[in-house]
Amino acid sequence: MSADAATAAAVVLARRGDLGYRQFRIPALLRTGAGTLLAVSDARPLLDDLPSPIDLVIRRSADEGATWEPWEPLRIGAGLEGFGDAALLQDPATGAVLCWHVTTTRWGFFESEAGLERTQHCDLSVSLDDGLTWEHRRLTAQLKRPGIRSLFPASGSGLALRRGPHAGRLLQPFVVMTDPVDGTPGVIASAVAASDDHGATWRLSEPFSPTAGGVHTNEHSLAELPDGTVVSCSRATPHRLWSVSTDGGLTFGRPAAVPELPDPSDNGSVLSVDGLVVVSHNQHPWLRCDTVLTVGVAGADGAVTWGGSAQLCPGASGYSTLVELTGGDAGVLFERGAYEELAFVRVPRAQLEAAAARPTGSAPAAGAAAEAVLALPGLDSEAWAAEAREDTPHGALHTRVVPRSITPAPPERWELKDEHLFLSGEAITAPASEGKEKGATATQIVATRADLAANLAPASATPSPADLITLSATARWDGTRDVVLHPRWVADGRPTGDPRTATPGTTVAWLHLSRALGDGELGLTWDVTPA
Repeated sequence: MSADAATAAAVVLARRGDLGYRQFRIPALLRTGAGTLLAVSDARPLLDDLPSPIDLVIRRSADEGATWEPWEPLRIGAGLEGFGDAALLQDPATGAVLCWHVTTTRWGFFESEAGLERTQHCDLSVSLDDGLTWEHRRLTAQLKRPGIRSLFPASGSGLALRRGPHAGRLLQPFVVMTDPVDGTPGVIASAVAASDDHGATWRLSEPFSPTAGGVHTNEHSLAELPDGTVVSCSRATPHRLWSVSTDGGLTFGRPAAVPELPDPSDNGSVLSVDGLVVVSHNQHPWLRCDTVLTVGVAGADGAVTWGGSAQLCPGASGYSTLVELTGGDAGVLFERGAYEELAFVRVPRAQLEAAAARPTGSAPAAGAAAEAVLALPGLDSEAWAAEAREDTPHGALHTRVVPRSITPAPPERWELKDEHLFLSGEAITAPASEGKEKGATATQIVATRADLAANLAPASATPSPADLITLSATARWDGTRDVVLHPRWVADGRPTGDPRTATPGTTVAWLHLSRALGDGELGLTWDVTPA
């Protein structure tokens, strides 16, 4: 079988409805020194990001992902308490497994304030028995210094350095929001927490500088190249950002966009494997879809000669994280479909080498050759993976639509008996691609697990007609004049989203177009009028 062909089926670790949860999101993955694979995930009662009563759950594999033990609780909250955004790493010297994560009650990343009271917290769970049992520590006070309004560990994995004068140092990617200054909103940027005493104490770096064009970093992943250089690969749009550290991850140079790594600002991963550099990401500048592994050859001082890609999912897909397996293979755990599954794929070393040798941008199927999961009536995965063309009197319109999320239908009236709160979203100043994922477009309801269960239908793998589907869409205009584009639902002709002006050769995007699943055909049509 050639390196371009599919060689293994995806192993589904979680599906919507499992264990009574509606979404399993934000995967973390680690191969321990004992050869055990540990997978950690948010187990969500709703789509909503923190603050929300999210639990953390963990699965183990003793055969590098071929089979998995059942999910077990890692952290289960009470009241409004929630946990999420896990990242795993292991100290090679002690064998301790570390699981960074966020803990919230009323304040999430965007709602946090200066100080240690009205804030989300950074917790570290530690296991000394290969992930079987855990103890939990709170490290917010070590990391949240003056000038930092909010922070959280970037999900996926951390990094233990193995080369040069900094061998043994532990690094964990972070995201910070700085305090406003003189009425100017704070910025969101990457940072790194470092420990030189096996995780006993940690210090946080300065926030990364923006690119020369003013684009800031965000959630990111770290890798150590063969020459000891540490590189950071951050989500951004329309391309991922690359930063280099020559002092063991304490400081990073100015980031730069990598044209070979298109990205819709979705969290991915970077892995250094015996001279190859592998990045998991969405191969699209606006939509969370088309998950690939793009592979390059490591050079000196953080440089990479990029090749082609290996495609894992040609449809809707989200966050992903990478680990090295035996033989130089790569293991990938990623969100598949409209946040409907977590799937694990093993990609052989031969496929990685073949991708590195291909031209940039090419992406034959590899590993699972996974199709997007669709729990949506009347449509198959190919309909979501294809770009459509519509000829108009003014030119050609090329559109792509993918499902982003499915959320439970809210009750006609909420009956909340326990502590709860309503978040309006006014504190969120980030663009849509960087902001909070939540089912409600205006107000987020934070309630206890018991109240949510009493007000919502039971979680199920099959959505109900009343559940809300959110689509994302792009439209590339190939015409001779400026036009105004406005999507409408095919089922009833109702407009959705805002009208957008497109100039010849440009692409415009709508990230959140929502309606009930049972309101007829899910397709979109497009108004094209001269500007």
